[in-house]
Amino acid sequence: MRLPPLVRLMKGVLIVANLVNHKKGIILSDLDIEIFKVLYKVDFMCDYHVALIVDVNKDYIAKRLRDLASGGFICRKVLKANCPAANWVTKLGMKRAGLYIRNVRQPTLGRYEHSLGCADMYTFFCLLRRFKDGSVRRFVYYGDIISERDFNAVRELKKVGTKKNGQPIFKSLDSNIHHPDGYFFRDGLYYALEYERTAKSTFEIVRDNALDNAKRFSVQYWVYDSKSVYNILFRVQNEIGIDKIKIINIKKVREQLFYAVKHLPQTISKKSGIPRNSAFGTMVKPTPLNRIPLLPSAVKAPTLESRKKEEISNPKPLVHPKKVPMTTKLRLEKRRK
Repeated sequence: MRLPPLVRLMKGVLIVANLVNHKKGIILSDLDIEIFKVLYKVDFMCDYHVALIVDVNKDYIAKRLRDLASGGFICRKVLKANCPAANWVTKLGMKRAGLYIRNVRQPTLGRYEHSLGCADMYTFFCLLRRFKDGSVRRFVYYGDIISERDFNAVRELKKVGTKKNGQPIFKSLDSNIHHPDGYFFRDGLYYALEYERTAKSTFEIVRDNALDNAKRFSVQYWVYDSKSVYNILFRVQNEIGIDKIKIINIKKVREQLFYAVKHLPQTISKKSGIPRNSAFGTMVKPTPLNRIPLLPSAVKAPTLESRKKEEISNPKPLVHPKKVPMTTKLRLEKRRK
């Protein structure tokens, strides 16, 4: 019987190959802890996402992710042919990073494209960019972005009934609120992030989602992946306002990501002595969607009825006096004559 490649039979003793890169196991660094926090917020991320956020060479990050996967801190798997491997953190990695333990949800092939687009979108908003005033800075830090996985983890529930066996029935307080793919708080305003991949959604559905977002988010960023989706978003943008909805092509997003990967430091910080310009920042505590305050424009002002009724002067008769309809009795008398 052929044994697996990691198992060897030597002198009648079963030996399991050592997967760690140190005789005492993997020694975790601050960079590793930051990688766990990056993967904690999303379904999965690829090598280039993590490299851009932590500001480390992509090849080094790919090797380090393989080492962390061998130690059981993350999971790493190729879900689609000719595509980079997906990485997500395990409960062991969450524990070592001091994070609240969440269920480990293995990404599926059916949601691969959407999860990849969301990861691209989050990383894109963290890139360094030049603003109109000439300064070069990040529009937002990765830790400030609240992903759908983040705000679902703090969802508030309300008891609405009890089953026959006595088990309570709960309902989410944000069940009637549209869930964006993420949001962040900046300069006193809430910004929504949406990734619309296919045109399966009709104009009415996208419009309703955008209107629901407009109740709480001052600006919405919609990233699209096809011309048909752009046509729908363009109609919604014209109706709601170009200042409230921004439309971005996913191809442009990925072009900037791949350009930024080429300009990452070729030497790691430990050898070069240059500190990393990390895009992570600090991890912001997520706020449930129902806790985000409504904008003033979304709050209906109470209508007060006037106490004095308008006096009607010279009311118009319902029927013209010259054309008073004859009763049935008058008609019969007229016919008799």
